[in-house]
Amino acid sequence: MSQTLPQPLIDDLFSSLYRETFFLYILKHSLPYQVTLTHSDLLSIERTLINTKHPTKQLADTLLSLKDAYMLLSPVLRLWKQPQLVNIGSLKQQAFVTYLAYHLINHYSLVQGKSEESSESAIDEDDEIGAWVREGIEVRIGKVQSEKVVYDMGLVVWKAYMIAQGIEDQEVLTQLDEFQVDQDAIFNLLTKDEEPHSIPPTSHKEERKLQPLAPVSDFYAQDDSDNDSDFDLKYAPQEDTFQDLIPIKRPLYLSDLIQGLQSDNHERFTLSIDTADTLIRNQKLNDLSIMADELLTLLFRLQNRFAVEGFGEKKYRVIQAVVEREPRVVGQVVARMLDGECSLGERMMLVEVLGKTSQAMANEKEEEVMGVKSYKEDLKEENAFFSTQSLFDTPMVILGTLKRKLSPTKHSKGHVNHFHSHAEAFLTPFLHLFKSPLFLSQPTLLSKALFSLSLLLESAANHLQIEKFSQQAFTMWQGLAYSYTQNVEVVMNFAFVLSKLKRLTSAQVDQAIEWVDQQVEANGGNESMVEVGMLVIWYLRGIALLK
Repeated sequence: MSQTLPQPLIDDLFSSLYRETFFLYILKHSLPYQVTLTHSDLLSIERTLINTKHPTKQLADTLLSLKDAYMLLSPVLRLWKQPQLVNIGSLKQQAFVTYLAYHLINHYSLVQGKSEESSESAIDEDDEIGAWVREGIEVRIGKVQSEKVVYDMGLVVWKAYMIAQGIEDQEVLTQLDEFQVDQDAIFNLLTKDEEPHSIPPTSHKEERKLQPLAPVSDFYAQDDSDNDSDFDLKYAPQEDTFQDLIPIKRPLYLSDLIQGLQSDNHERFTLSIDTADTLIRNQKLNDLSIMADELLTLLFRLQNRFAVEGFGEKKYRVIQAVVEREPRVVGQVVARMLDGECSLGERMMLVEVLGKTSQAMANEKEEEVMGVKSYKEDLKEENAFFSTQSLFDTPMVILGTLKRKLSPTKHSKGHVNHFHSHAEAFLTPFLHLFKSPLFLSQPTLLSKALFSLSLLLESAANHLQIEKFSQQAFTMWQGLAYSYTQNVEVVMNFAFVLSKLKRLTSAQVDQAIEWVDQQVEANGGNESMVEVGMLVIWYLRGIALLK
């Protein structure tokens, strides 16, 4: 069976470092039968290979002079038929292998002819060697026009094979009219150094690939240049298709938005993130319920790849818009906050998003058409807390909110609280945050979560299940409030949560008032804490009077 030489073996031949040890490797590892070369012969080959930097006629003659040289015929022909040798090897390397193959075939035929008593040809036409020779010829046929010398190497070995079949030299020439090859010229390549003039001309196709760089004079006028200026440079004219001037349209559908947020185009990415929340809020997107999960997952992992100004605020405005229009994804937002991959900053922003979403849904009016408003007005009115001082940054905001909320709220005619129908979907998963070590170990994050819980309870103030929500929040307060008395910010937000609870029992009201009174005394030096505490106590006593 014909065997293919291993690719590492071919690579070694063309390597400048391991080229010298190639045939020694073959002798030791690749022969398919027992090697009878003596140890001194191997040492002689090794010394010759080490001292020879390139394949030469001297090295080939040394190998051919060995007493068992005919054993090299099989590995040499397997190498000679490889396409890698023709496509990668230099002319000198190819001539080296061809020289060995030519003489080894002749040598093999002589050895076999002496050992056989029959008058049959020394090499059978259908044997393995003949198959290898034919494969090598097929590999070199494609070079007949581009590199004639490579094609001639195939004819040289074919000539040796035909003669080994018992056909005389003249008969071979008669049978093949095209067999016009200068055998000596090929073998003389082994005695010459590899210089540019020794390489035959390449084809027109290869000439186009190997054209040299344009001379320096084509780019600037040397006569007019003082070598100190670039003003005399000549620039080649370029064709401009003006593709970059085609305006990029804002996304009109969710599929366009998702593709834009994933785009590698800076303008398309920026336009998509700028207009995403407006697209989601202002249109009745029938596919939002289907694509909300995919869009939200993309937003969670979206990075500011193009250094877009205000990227964080824009990103969380889009998340808020998705939650407002598809409240069922609140559980997915809470799951993201409890994910270990979520950063502290992202948790803080997502907590604020849920609180602000509840207020937006509670204060929404059905007759209001937001699409009439300009984009800037929409951002200013609907998402003001992102572009102004955060509701979570100062206790004075809590104080002002308490004063405003203690007075009865007057809703305009036609007002619809859209949060009521989704209150349980918000509050139930949100309360799980207060069981997570990720929140309990971060007082700042816990404060923000408590403030958002206050906003959720405020938005559900008139809900039919407000008593249930209040009891759940009060139970959470009982379990945590006494553990964070040293942090004023956390204490103030716990007090703020108490001010949003409805229908508490008398015992619960008394317990809450006692706790707030203790915190006011403990933090008497903090004016904001004192004022917040007094307002909360006033509110809780008002609840007790209503009982």
